Amino acid sequence: LVVEVVDVNENLHAPEFEDFVIASSVLENQPVGTLVVTVKATDADPPGDDSRVGYSIRAGDGLGYFSIDDQGHIKTLAVLDAETKAHYWLTVYAQDHGVAPLTARLEVFISVTNINDNTPLSEEPVYYPHVPENSPANTPVLQVTATDGDLDPSLVLTYRITGGNPESFFSMDSSTGVLTTTGRKLDRENQAEHILEITISDNGSPPLSSTSRVVVMVDDVNDNSPQFEQNFYHMVIPETRNGDANSNQNEVESGEELGFEALLNNDSWESLDAQNITGIPLFRVLAVDRDTGANGEIHYSIKSARGKGRFGIHPQTGVVYSAYTFIAGQEFDLMVRASDLGSPNKSSTARVSVQVSAVPATSEHAPVIKSSDQHVEVTESDSVGFLVA
Repeated sequence: LVVEVVDVNENLHAPEFEDFVIASSVLENQPVGTLVVTVKATDADPPGDDSRVGYSIRAGDGLGYFSIDDQGHIKTLAVLDAETKAHYWLTVYAQDHGVAPLTARLEVFISVTNINDNTPLSEEPVYYPHVPENSPANTPVLQVTATDGDLDPSLVLTYRITGGNPESFFSMDSSTGVLTTTGRKLDRENQAEHILEITISDNGSPPLSSTSRVVVMVDDVNDNSPQFEQNFYHMVIPETRNGDANSNQNEVESGEELGFEALLNNDSWESLDAQNITGIPLFRVLAVDRDTGANGEIHYSIKSARGKGRFGIHPQTGVVYSAYTFIAGQEFDLMVRASDLGSPNKSSTARVSVQVSAVPATSEHAPVIKSSDQHVEVTESDSVGFLVA
């Protein structure tokens, strides 16, 4: 039996690091096993277990994220993200293999270097701002704001209109993202909405970008007057055979004294009560207003020269009514007005000449078609309006 006696006092020297603290860095998003830094401790004992050094990580918030081998290579155990955690501390121990091992400690600071791995994103994927039509140049419409998750103090975002603006109705400040109108006038009646594509780019290397959509709704203003289909109407109405023609002769004669020139200066516009219409419909005058809402809602009124008081107009439909008897040969001059309900309101007028015609006597013989079976031919190339028969 041979017993070897080891003198533990022979392990005279502990391992030593050159520094108490070192700093290193690693790029984010690197694969597991990426080498971060190599540490080295020396032991002055003679060659053998007393001078053979091993390494271990015993403390720090980097536990579980880094490993170290016997050569002092510190490597990653996870894919690191600078935006999640930008740095780590490790407490590394160097220990010799003596019977009574000695140790040394080193603090390692590891910073995670940011790379441009986050795309700038707007706060909303789609914006729906409103702007009045005819707005002057430089009217603010909207500010598009975006954020970028990268931790780069020199990060700069750039905003650009990259679609939907062929006629340059809008411009955008590249640094603030403020969208404004230009000198081109917006007209809701021509285009009620503009769909813009906004590209947001960072200044990373390589730069990353995203797009957002802005749907600009052009709000209506009362910039259109109601327009009649014609400025002058010539209406022919049949005489009224039933009733007493003389029963309203006084009204006819009293109105005939007012000529058309006086009619133009007479500001007495009248409309029927839409809930209490009397008389029969004679004809209709129609106006259109390209505005919307109250700005495009039309109210009709009328005034008469010859035949004053004989005619009334429905305020919403423009249908002209009368409860009076008409005699063939009578003629009347009317003025109709179409007003919108905007503020201030806009209006237009049209002149109406009404002629009463005699009702032809009822024929004793119905019309007869000479040929009940008629055959005609046309070609496929005949133009619209070609006379067939």
